Amino acid sequence: DMTLPSSSRICLGKSAILKCLPELEFNPFCDRLLYIFSYNKITNPGTLNFYNYIDLLHFLSTRTATSLKLFHSFSIFDTDNDGEISGPDLFECVERLCNYMMTQQESMKIVEYVCQEADRDNEGTISFLEYESILTTCSDFVQSFSIRFA
Repeated sequence: DMTLPSSSRICLGKSAILKCLPELEFNPFCDRLLYIFSYNKITNPGTLNFYNYIDLLHFLSTRTATSLKLFHSFSIFDTDNDGEISGPDLFECVERLCNYMMTQQESMKIVEYVCQEADRDNEGTISFLEYESILTTCSDFVQSFSIRFA
């Protein structure tokens, strides 16, 4: 009979995580990050056990492989969790990034432009492969999803 160490049963909520990682407090995708790394997405979204917390720290490290950053960052922008980034997903992301300060029409123009550039197969959504092919050309991609730890 194999039981998990007690550290796997200790869970941290958002306020405890923000005390440890205050850099996340003003991140417009803080709730998405916590959801993605959640211990139980159904009953306790945003709650991390010790191992989830270590996974989050690893993702935020500047030393993390680009492939892992791509995988998790795609999940951040896939706000409805359906495996692709749709127009509504992009709209929510633009709204968050601009702190809801733009008109809906301005946000929609940005969404339309991003879709034109990224949706290479014209299916109306951005697949992981399309996302990957665009972001691997961005020189500051890894830094954009990193926190420098002392």
